[in-house]
Amino acid sequence: MGKSKPRIQKDLKPLYKVARQQGWRDEKRKRSGHNVWISPQGKKIFHSSSPSDWRSNLNLEATLKREGLEL
Repeated sequence: MGKSKPRIQKDLKPLYKVARQQGWRDEKRKRSGHNVWISPQGKKIFHSSSPSDWRSNLNLEATLKREGLEL
């Protein structure tokens, strides 16, 4: 059984595309339902695949920027 493809929210797709172009990878954790964003240096950042708070996507973007993602 292979890894499942992560579910990307509609409003995160532009961010996802930029991250992939800069060498970031993503995975979906099986039990928790969280997505894992992995930087080119190997740093893991966890994010809910179905966040309950609208600020979580803004927090994700800020965290990715702090870890080196250029927007």
